[in-house]
Amino acid sequence: MQLLSLDLDNIKSYERATVAFAPGVNSIVGRNGAGKSTLLEAIGFALFDSLAYKSTEFLREGARTGSVAVTFLSSYDERPYRVERRFGGSHAYFVYDVELQHKLCEGRADVLAFVRRHAGIDPAADLKFIFEDAIGVPQGSLTSAFLQSPSQRKPIFDRLLQVEEYKAAFDKLLEPRNLLKDRRMAIEQNVAILEARLERLPILTNATSERTVAIGVAQNGLRLVTSRLEEMDILFQTQDALRTETERLRAESVRLAERYRALEHQLAVAQRSHAEAEEAQHNVNQAMPGCLRHQAAQSRKLQLDEQLQERQRLFGEFAATDRTLAAVDAELKVQETALLAAAEAAQLVAQLAPEVEQQTALEEKYERTRLAMLRHAELEQQIRTLHGQQTRHRQRWQHLANQFSRVEGAQTRLQQVESEINALRANSDDRKARLATIQFEADRIKQQNSLLDTTNADARCPVCAQPLTATHRATVLRENETRIAALRTEYTAIKAQQKEHDAELQAHVLEQQQLQAELQGLPRAVDVEDADQLAQQAEDAVTSLETEYASLASTPDQLARISEALQTRNNPRQRSALAAQQAARYPTVAQAFENLTKRKNEIATKLTTQGTQLQAFAALDADLQVTTTELASTNADYQSVLSNQRLADRTGDLAAEVERLTKTLSASNRELSELDHKLESAQAEFDPVKYARLLSDGQLIRGEQASITARLSMLMSDQERDLTELASTQYEAP
Repeated sequence: MQLLSLDLDNIKSYERATVAFAPGVNSIVGRNGAGKSTLLEAIGFALFDSLAYKSTEFLREGARTGSVAVTFLSSYDERPYRVERRFGGSHAYFVYDVELQHKLCEGRADVLAFVRRHAGIDPAADLKFIFEDAIGVPQGSLTSAFLQSPSQRKPIFDRLLQVEEYKAAFDKLLEPRNLLKDRRMAIEQNVAILEARLERLPILTNATSERTVAIGVAQNGLRLVTSRLEEMDILFQTQDALRTETERLRAESVRLAERYRALEHQLAVAQRSHAEAEEAQHNVNQAMPGCLRHQAAQSRKLQLDEQLQERQRLFGEFAATDRTLAAVDAELKVQETALLAAAEAAQLVAQLAPEVEQQTALEEKYERTRLAMLRHAELEQQIRTLHGQQTRHRQRWQHLANQFSRVEGAQTRLQQVESEINALRANSDDRKARLATIQFEADRIKQQNSLLDTTNADARCPVCAQPLTATHRATVLRENETRIAALRTEYTAIKAQQKEHDAELQAHVLEQQQLQAELQGLPRAVDVEDADQLAQQAEDAVTSLETEYASLASTPDQLARISEALQTRNNPRQRSALAAQQAARYPTVAQAFENLTKRKNEIATKLTTQGTQLQAFAALDADLQVTTTELASTNADYQSVLSNQRLADRTGDLAAEVERLTKTLSASNRELSELDHKLESAQAEFDPVKYARLLSDGQLIRGEQASITARLSMLMSDQERDLTELASTQYEAP
């Protein structure tokens, strides 16, 4: 993966910045607090989900939202992608294809999986750990892991070198090893089975020959039994057909008998209904004259009801018209009064015009003076606020100046500490090299001693190539032991020195980190200058506002005098406006008065017409009384016709139904007699004893057939199995 660019928006000291990276090694140079570490932290936050503090602390001071975007060239497909991460108001985290202009994935899990794949990192690796311990190691902490004890170093380097992953790979190789072992055992078992099958070859040959004869005998017996069963089935089917036909005729006889009884019942019901219909027809003939008079009276009643509704409608319209005429009269009186008031208001407007002009001039002057007084109060508040700001800016300038005086001393001490750290590290490297030399020398001497112990007495010395006598061997071994003791003493002394220097180095590294943190918290020269400029700007603003404040000191007295003059005039403009509104209504009121007069005349004419129409219904109540009496006297005949007419109309249909049921009953009786005759003939032909004997003999023969079939099936199955085994054994024997 190659980084192409880094975009920052509201991140710590960066309001908005873009950093481009060149291929190969890139150096980031800047003074303390310039934001060098921020660039590395931003890359870790976007690509490796690593941030040593809360994301809100990563924001620029005063900002609510921020974002980091890293553009890189993929190691997987060599194409450019951009990973963008936002926080604050939004928590979007996504990968963007730069060439296709398309969002590929979104969300923490999907983005980190994408980074692992395109950076060539193992899918199970912890990106945050890789960044914090290998890629984004903070300044001054690059060698801190090497200074720790072995038990503390081991977890760090084991994860970086993926020691556990190699162990897991070894464990996974155990499974195919065991699988091969199992397959070998299975093959050995198969060989043993084949050897046993070869031993059974003669036995299988004899068994198949004997079973072939037995199969032939069983097949002959099965053919004889099958032939006997077919002959018996023909006789049984004849008797079974007669039995079935007898049972069918008996069931049909029962069904026809039930149908005959049902037809008898239907005929009785139809005869009773026909008698009732004839009686209903007689009642209809007697009540029909009264029913006709009742229907005529109903028609007259409907016409009279319509006339009654029309009279009520006209009466309602007459009353509504009368009420409307009264309302119009009242409205005419109101409009007449309004006309007089509008004329008087027009005269008052003309009288108040000079006073209104004087009031307008005073109000304009009052407004100008009021605004000036508000400005006077606003200036007073601004001056107090600026005095406070001036004091705070001056105090901040003094505080920054005092802190800035400590910067030079801290920088000087930091340089001294860094020089001392470099010297201590150089000395530590020399001691480590000397320890390695001592270890190598000791191993070489131990190897010489081992060779001296294993070399024969007649051979040459492996150290000096002299004849290896016993005295020479003892001398060389003694010299080697003396040299090993001296090396051990020197090794112990160097280790003690190394421990002291490590403690001193750790103390210097801690002091270096403290000085760096102190310098980051101290102000810069530009911060002191900015504070001084802000204090001076506040002083200049106070001076300007105080001058304007003094020029407006007399505005409260002026405003009081103008207000008093306005109160003594009793607001003539308001009175003139009210009168003008009333005078402006004169044309509208006059037009309304004229319209109401016309409408009153129209309503009076309409009222006269409606009265004439109502006189046409004078005899309506007497006609209603006569018609109601006629309806009451003929109601009994009318109800009699209604209750009997439907049944009387069915007289012809019921007579036809009685005739049809009589014929159907006669035909059913003949059909039942014919069926009884057929049933007697079928019962004479069917022999129940013979049927039972055939059924029993057939079951016995079928049992025998099933037994022979089962035995033959077993023989065939065993024969097929042995023949298959015999063929397989003969094929595999060579």
